[in-house]
Amino acid sequence: MQSAQDYVWRFAVEANSSPSGYQDPLVEMVRTFLSDFLNLGFLTRDGERVRVDGFVFASDTQRIYDIFPSEAAPGGGPSGKNASDGE
Repeated sequence: MQSAQDYVWRFAVEANSSPSGYQDPLVEMVRTFLSDFLNLGFLTRDGERVRVDGFVFASDTQRIYDIFPSEAAPGGGPSGKNASDGE
């Protein structure tokens, strides 16, 4: 039951204006989570700060995904590096 004091707020949801280039929704979800987290804090190992720029899935350790693809790959898209590429 609503009274005269209840308010409803509606906001338009706009599409992301800077797509990462990853078409796989799972990859994009993990990339976005890590990107957002790294804008708030940082990761450590044995108490020392580590700088990360990519991730791999446990089910496919050969494919490396960039967390910040616009900064990491020429042309602003994902690099799509393989672990065997030596990069």
